[in-house]
Amino acid sequence: MKLTNQTLIDFLNKIAALKDKKCPMAVSRALILTHKSAKENYEIYEEQLKKLFDDCALRDDNGEKVLEPNGFPRIKEDCIDTFNTSLNDLLNLEIDIEDHKFSESLLDSWDDTKYDVLTPDEVEILLMLTD
Repeated sequence: MKLTNQTLIDFLNKIAALKDKKCPMAVSRALILTHKSAKENYEIYEEQLKKLFDDCALRDDNGEKVLEPNGFPRIKEDCIDTFNTSLNDLLNLEIDIEDHKFSESLLDSWDDTKYDVLTPDEVEILLMLTD
């Protein structure tokens, strides 16, 4: 499944919410395995983001990063344009995560009371994982 890093972040948040839902075994398996692959890609994104902050962060006299009130490092004035361009490039970078599919017919059987009710956002994520 092709995603950008930006959509990967949203995807991970949504798929994480599904991990605690009662659902058919094939759906659970697909969610767990796809989440694992997405998480691995997210860790790569985090490493690249950390390097970007390390390269562009303003440092105090002790070499420590100066932090903004939100906890992110303050960016050096002469690095702001480079930082913003690199951050946009990183967020828009297309990645390929290994997705694990299940039959869409399993969603039709979801009305069974032994499974949790789904929100439209959750159904949207599940539809991305159907054959």
